Amino acid sequence: TDTFTDSASLLPVLAPGEPGFYENKQFTDLVDTYNVRNDVVYIQVSDADENDNSGIVDSVVVRVFVGNGGNGLIVDTELIQLTEATPASGIFRSDTLALVDTMIPVFGDRILTAGAGDTLHVFYFDNDLASDSGYDTALILAVPTNGIVQFYENILGLKAIIHKRNA
Repeated sequence: TDTFTDSASLLPVLAPGEPGFYENKQFTDLVDTYNVRNDVVYIQVSDADENDNSGIVDSVVVRVFVGNGGNGLIVDTELIQLTEATPASGIFRSDTLALVDTMIPVFGDRILTAGAGDTLHVFYFDNDLASDSGYDTALILAVPTNGIVQFYENILGLKAIIHKRNA
């Protein structure tokens, strides 16, 4: 008897017009959280009817804003151009977007300024077909750090028991 074996990798599939946040340049790691420091953001939208010219790469624009987790204010906002991955693919992707918490937000600098507890929001609107519009969110998490906890047996500080935790 003849036998045949095959395997495949299953990746999440977004609905048309639904943007997604990714953590890698290959757009295989769809995420809903990012670290507040030293993390990068990638955005992808799939929208076949925005492939206006099958001979060239087209582009679309998404709006990204950062909502403050503490009081709901908008901290930063950016308009990000997504470029078609290949001509006629209808899959639009961003370049690398930096995520930082140490800068003052500036509109249009392509840097997403956010703090722990904030939320990234991405909105895509298709002018040709409103049903191909959508949004996604991602929570910004605090970065774990190394720490030392010290327990003392008495108020004079004698017999300290030290526990060290590495992040």
